[in-house]
Amino acid sequence: MFKKIIVVGSLLGFVQCSSVTFKESDLGNDPKIPFTSFNPKPGVDVYNTLRVDIVRQFRTVTTTDANGNVQTKQERVEDQPAGIELGNGLFLDANQNLVLSLIDVLGLRNKEKFKVTQKASGFLSSDVTLTKDGQKLTLESGSLLGTKTEYLVTPNSVTIKGGILSSDTVISYDKDSVTYDPKGILGGLSKFTIQRKGNDFVSPGLFWDTVFRFDGKGDTISLGTDLVLQNKKTQMEVTRKINTLSFFSSQTSTSTYTFYRTKNTFLMINPEGRGFKATIDGKIVKILYSDFWGSREVELIVE
Repeated sequence: MFKKIIVVGSLLGFVQCSSVTFKESDLGNDPKIPFTSFNPKPGVDVYNTLRVDIVRQFRTVTTTDANGNVQTKQERVEDQPAGIELGNGLFLDANQNLVLSLIDVLGLRNKEKFKVTQKASGFLSSDVTLTKDGQKLTLESGSLLGTKTEYLVTPNSVTIKGGILSSDTVISYDKDSVTYDPKGILGGLSKFTIQRKGNDFVSPGLFWDTVFRFDGKGDTISLGTDLVLQNKKTQMEVTRKINTLSFFSSQTSTSTYTFYRTKNTFLMINPEGRGFKATIDGKIVKILYSDFWGSREVELIVE
């Protein structure tokens, strides 16, 4: 099922001051490219290094140490490979993270071979590489305790290869549904399917279903109860309802970002100038974020 998450923050709604702000003129002199009509369909995106956060879900984690001190922190909700492709390179995963998928923007999805390197961003960090060779996809970190994940990619499924003590996970999909199926003894507890029903998509839950509604006439998509996307051709508006919880009360507010694109630039900004800018310059992709966590830049090398 789609996970029900208490959202305490996302790229849409962070309000802490940041040293970088964006404005529409950051698009440069290239003309805006209109967005095409939404074309939602079940899909899979395992290319985490090529995801640009639009809405990143967070959750609050509370722990108590040996002295009884209570500590609360925010954690990013992890990427999920199964979800819905919305068109225009947008992908909504099963954890309700909305991303711009560069695998589609860069035209890499159907290529037999490619290599993408995410450059290290700190003194103790290391490069991360994503390599595809035929049906084999490998994600590898070059750190001292580096990790390696292998995938088998076919036209209607992706298999995440398990390790010595773990089973494979198979994500299968067609034009009407996508199923996430962790194999193994307890795999059935995490298995779910997103199914097309008319213009909508439904993920059945234990107590309630998650429904994603598509309004073809107005070119509007309502994702659950908290997120609305409106395609206005040369720009897209992303409006997010944010529920903030405290010990004594809960508050609801909304935040709207405007999304633009040109031939080589993707820009998303809110009225305070926060959001992201992704720039494609030949084989180099630079993504600059400005949000609650401050400003940060990601650099990708595509070969």
